Amino acid sequence: MLGTESSSGKIYGSTDRFSGIKAGISIPLWFGASSAKMKAARVAEKASRANADATRLSLESSYRNLLLEYDKYTGSIDFYETQAVKEADLIIDQATAAYKGGAMEYMDYIQSLSRALAIKQNYLDALNNYNQTVVEIEQLTCKIQ
Repeated sequence: MLGTESSSGKIYGSTDRFSGIKAGISIPLWFGASSAKMKAARVAEKASRANADATRLSLESSYRNLLLEYDKYTGSIDFYETQAVKEADLIIDQATAAYKGGAMEYMDYIQSLSRALAIKQNYLDALNNYNQTVVEIEQLTCKIQ
């Protein structure tokens, strides 16, 4: 007799044995929660990308505007340094000489000085605006902190 003997002494034959396969499928019960988290992460990623794009566009626009201002103030400074400030100095010298020589009254002298000093003040304003623009460009390009 062919078979397998158990610990109790009984012999089991081929007809007494169990035959079969056990298979199972594991289905997560909380799949909906994971799916919602994945969708939320995708939405957050899209929002972050949109925010980054908007920030990039804003920075590019600011940079272009600052470069335009830089060019404008550079032109103004060149004009003042090559022409206007020299003319203001000439106005001051001529008005002072005319006043001291008696050819100009005090009110005319003061008006001439006022015009010359206004030219110099405008030059200093342009120089200040130029410097402020340079600082903003350097901050924007992370050259200074």
